[in-house]
Amino acid sequence: MVKYQCVDCVIFRNFSFFQTLGTPHTVNGLFLISAIVVSALLVAAARGAFFSGRRKKGNPAGHTPDGSAPFTIETYRDFLAWYANDVVLLCDNHRRIIDANRRVCDIYGFQREELIGMDAADLRAPSARARLDDLLNAVKVNDGAFYETVHVRKDGTPFPVEVSIRSIKQGGLTYYESIIRDVSHRKHAEEELQRLNRTLAAIIQCRKALIKSTHEDALMQEICRLCVEAGGYRVCWIGLTQNGPAKLVKPVAVIGDAENYARSITITWDDSPTGRGPVGTAIRTCRPSLDNDIPGSTAFQPWRGQAAQYGLQSCLALPLCSGDSAFGAVAIYSERKEAFGPAEVHLFSHLTDDLAFGIMALRARDAKAQLEEQLRQAQRLESIGRLAGGVAHDFNNLLTIILCNSEALLTALPAENKRLRDQVTDIENAGERARDLTRQLLAFSRKQILEMRLLDLNDLVARTQRMLQRLIGEDIEITATLRAIEMVRADENQLQQILMNLAVNARDAMPSGGRLMIETGSVMLDEEYARDHAGASPGHYVLLAVSDTGCGMTSEVIEHIFEPFFTTKELGRGTGLGLATVYGIVKQHNGYIWVYSEPGRGTTFKIYLPVVAALGEIEPQLPEDSTSLQGAETILVVEDETSVRDIVARMLEHYGYRVFCAATLDEALGHAGNGVRFDLLLTDVIMPKVNGKQVYEAIAALQPAIRVLYMSGHPENVIGVSEAMDTGRTFLPKPFTSRGLGLKVRQALNA
Repeated sequence: MVKYQCVDCVIFRNFSFFQTLGTPHTVNGLFLISAIVVSALLVAAARGAFFSGRRKKGNPAGHTPDGSAPFTIETYRDFLAWYANDVVLLCDNHRRIIDANRRVCDIYGFQREELIGMDAADLRAPSARARLDDLLNAVKVNDGAFYETVHVRKDGTPFPVEVSIRSIKQGGLTYYESIIRDVSHRKHAEEELQRLNRTLAAIIQCRKALIKSTHEDALMQEICRLCVEAGGYRVCWIGLTQNGPAKLVKPVAVIGDAENYARSITITWDDSPTGRGPVGTAIRTCRPSLDNDIPGSTAFQPWRGQAAQYGLQSCLALPLCSGDSAFGAVAIYSERKEAFGPAEVHLFSHLTDDLAFGIMALRARDAKAQLEEQLRQAQRLESIGRLAGGVAHDFNNLLTIILCNSEALLTALPAENKRLRDQVTDIENAGERARDLTRQLLAFSRKQILEMRLLDLNDLVARTQRMLQRLIGEDIEITATLRAIEMVRADENQLQQILMNLAVNARDAMPSGGRLMIETGSVMLDEEYARDHAGASPGHYVLLAVSDTGCGMTSEVIEHIFEPFFTTKELGRGTGLGLATVYGIVKQHNGYIWVYSEPGRGTTFKIYLPVVAALGEIEPQLPEDSTSLQGAETILVVEDETSVRDIVARMLEHYGYRVFCAATLDEALGHAGNGVRFDLLLTDVIMPKVNGKQVYEAIAALQPAIRVLYMSGHPENVIGVSEAMDTGRTFLPKPFTSRGLGLKVRQALNA
């Protein structure tokens, strides 16, 4: 036996049990002694080889170096404790370690001799040390305990353990035997299993959302939400590819507490530094891309700083593919390194395949519905037009009789028969008004015979302006802004009819007076504009814009304004054919008409008539090389419409400018006050709470040298636009193209 008799009892397991065997007073005790002796005789033959390794290392049980010590039950128990896979510790009543087996070296990194005399609390993580005394007191009362805690290795690395501890009383003293098991691998496996379970649960819910989805945007937002909330990830966002030269990836759905991260970074899908991260790589290769160590990743270099601010450590990007190419990607971020294993990648890959299919199916359905609605609208207008044309033609026959007979009666009636002559005159006037209505019906049905000739629209507006003033009254001011334009082939009378109808419509929207603005210009509509405006074709056009400062219209009214007999006026005021006539005339001239209006902000009608092809298509004076539009200046964009703000920023960044965006004046002042020097302010003119002039004055107070470029969907001379601008400032009318924006920006910067 060793110096502490209890060592046999603790390290070699059950002291009380063997003490009972050593002093047998019962038949059961004699039987057990006999059993032990038999067992000892059976094992004795192999003891030399069995203990040779142990004797070479030295042992605390008193074996001699030459192995001459006899085999006993104590030596057998010594062997079991020494070579156990778990750590076995013996502590005294003061928590000092007085013995340990060899496994302690492997688990903790200490040599056995280093441990002897140490406080057992030093093996615990600092956060777990305070509870050790309470635990030992509980062990004294209950004779043992089993619990999980965190220990630390010699190098300070924490690791989870399971501890089985029991108290042993010997010679009036209390000792504690601890069997400690490193459960790091098990805990890791449990965490992996929990993570996979969360991932699987999120995917199951995502597939349910796919089945129920009816709108693309809502579906993508829901997928992101489920990945974050059910999957336990930090942030999830879905980005769609932009096909412009910059090849940007635009976030369209973002969920998570790092949402600003996804919206603040610039990611492309080309082979450039901003396109070699997980998202760009996944889109380019149409395969999942994984980065499990963002802080140490070279591919993540462009966004490493922003990722560090939000504690992002791992990223998994999965492409949304249609055929052999990707139209977007799903990006999932975690705050843990090595957060995504092969199982997660495999599961999420199946999910994104289903998501891509669902998105394409919804797009196909929406496109079909849109085409069907456009077809129904066209058929409805066409049907009404046919009916109106037929009625007009038949009605003209009746009117011929009425007008001819009224004229004959006036000729035949003597001058002194004033009463009858007045009655016939009333009939004639009513017939003439009916004739005007039939002309409008014929114009809408596009069956009116047109006298087409080359026409200068500026000359027509100038000649019609005085007649319009008499028509709408003196309380409405008419102004005309006529720019250099090309010739069009048109019917002069019909274009005058357009101006008259729009002027009357504007007059009715301004019962207390106001301003009517007529504007002409030469514009080039590109493919991007044509895509956003159904029915339009790219090409060179002459613009005729008619704007008023009236009450404006709601979107519901705008949807029906070109339909015959639709009117918002009270009974007896208007036939509902004025704008329908305008629509028919424009279409008969192969042109396009669009309306821009908001309640309380007036209305603008923009009519595009094709330039005469026989005179040659006149290209706008754009630079031959788009690189001449490049710049390196810093621009502040202020625009309350998110979609416009985003596209403007992307256009400017494509030309090399450094761009900061703001939706409100407060955000703009925040940028201007943070030490960033801006070369140009590009601001919308009409915004919810402020106008462009107020934005410029506030920014100029901080940065007096800043230049300004105003933009608006209303013509430059619309009230509220002109008053919200400084005189002589550069103006950019909406809609504009990327090159048109570049030209105006360079013009403003070079002024």
